[in-house]
Amino acid sequence: MGHHQTKLDGEKPREYDFSLAVLPFENFSNNPDVGHSMSQLIADELINRKVFKIQDKKETQHILLASKVDLDRLDDISLARNFAQLLGVDAVMLGSVPEFSYQHGLREDPTVGLRVQLIRAHDGLVLWHGSQALAGSGYWQRQSAVYVAQDAVTRLVDSLVQAAEPDWLPPKAVTEKTANRVPLGLLFKG
Repeated sequence: MGHHQTKLDGEKPREYDFSLAVLPFENFSNNPDVGHSMSQLIADELINRKVFKIQDKKETQHILLASKVDLDRLDDISLARNFAQLLGVDAVMLGSVPEFSYQHGLREDPTVGLRVQLIRAHDGLVLWHGSQALAGSGYWQRQSAVYVAQDAVTRLVDSLVQAAEPDWLPPKAVTEKTANRVPLGLLFKG
């Protein structure tokens, strides 16, 4: 399955001066490391679309590890704003993988479930959220779980790109002194 940019007939793909970091997704499936794999699939798809500025995954991990952020709390929406500010991006993408397996029945068909949220740095607002749950099918040929996962990611990114708004960026007047900040000390391991 190839990558593509989403655009309407004759329309130039939208591009925003908007940076985001894709955090490792929480894994609720029985497959180890699928949370990291799915977040990387989404990051790669977003990079290919060239709609947003995506922070390099290695840079994100380096900053989080150097700051001694508790990686078990990356899915905490109440801390997402602080993660975004720490990473120096306009927003962070949080997600979870509730399902990544094969259904057993007459055939073993892959099933993939994915939930994603985009949280803005300056106020903690959920700008967008989406979910996909897909089961592979194919009477004539069997699809792999990776193929179904890529299909789910493509559909989610299509939805995000269609929902993207220029006003997602914070007004220039917003500063670091925005009210209701969670103290950064809550992010770190004791």
